[in-house]
Amino acid sequence: MFDEELVPPQQLNPSISDRINQAILKGMALEPEDRPSLMGEWLGLLAPLTQTNRNLEEVDKKPTLPLFIAITSLLKNRSIGGITAFILLVVGVPTGISLLPQNPLQEDASIPIPPSDNSTSPIETPTDKVTETKTQEPPSAELLRGDYSRLENFLKQKKWKEADQETYQVMLKVAGSNSEAQGRFNLAEWQNFPCPDFKEIDRLWSEASNGRLGFSVQNRILDKLRDYHLLYIRIGWVKESVSGNNWEVAWYYNQETKTAEYIPQLKLDFDDPLYGQLPAKLEWETPEGGEPLDRRFEAVYRCRL
Repeated sequence: MFDEELVPPQQLNPSISDRINQAILKGMALEPEDRPSLMGEWLGLLAPLTQTNRNLEEVDKKPTLPLFIAITSLLKNRSIGGITAFILLVVGVPTGISLLPQNPLQEDASIPIPPSDNSTSPIETPTDKVTETKTQEPPSAELLRGDYSRLENFLKQKKWKEADQETYQVMLKVAGSNSEAQGRFNLAEWQNFPCPDFKEIDRLWSEASNGRLGFSVQNRILDKLRDYHLLYIRIGWVKESVSGNNWEVAWYYNQETKTAEYIPQLKLDFDDPLYGQLPAKLEWETPEGGEPLDRRFEAVYRCRL
């Protein structure tokens, strides 16, 4: 039926890793039974958490930390024997962020993976949470670069989906002209993202959600669990299964529209977000020859959130 074989992606792009090469070939298998039946299963081929789950004692020996699934991808039409197929050419999968010196986690921390029946349930509010969480005072208006009136309005109305998108848009604008133009953070601009604005965004999220959402909440969960993959499981971005851990929340960068878009099958429930689940969607540019990384905790540590 087909007069040509699928060219291995590594022949087209030698920089693609063996893991990504095999994942693409698996996803494009001719027979349906040979292909992953769920998007989460296919994503697991790209970043199998069961093989990469590490505590910080192990990670501190390396320059990066395993992190998020913000998949950068390119959709391209290909005609094979008269049949048009969508090929997902993965150009990068995030595997880590730089471990900054302000990282409060201890090297010898290790916590077992929670059982699957409660892996996506909210963290129980600790009895000492009131003493841990200090009321954040809004910064002086002259210290802020961004206009957060729309974000504040969405948050007050509990419009979490709109607030998640507005957070991304306003942060791009605050970061700088390059970030805003390309629809994802320019790395040089991100390294100088103003801390007053970052803290103000977190304050608005925290106050609107009674301390359940925000960057500082995500950081408190990470500080408690001391493991990035456990963080994703706990906040519902990753789900455990008998076959391994599958991503439940993911997005990709659309080169044409210059926007980060949730993968339809892998987006969270904005009607009832879990503790620490938002804000979620943020996207950074990828250096030449590098892999996409989720860098939110760089700002968390730098700004001492």
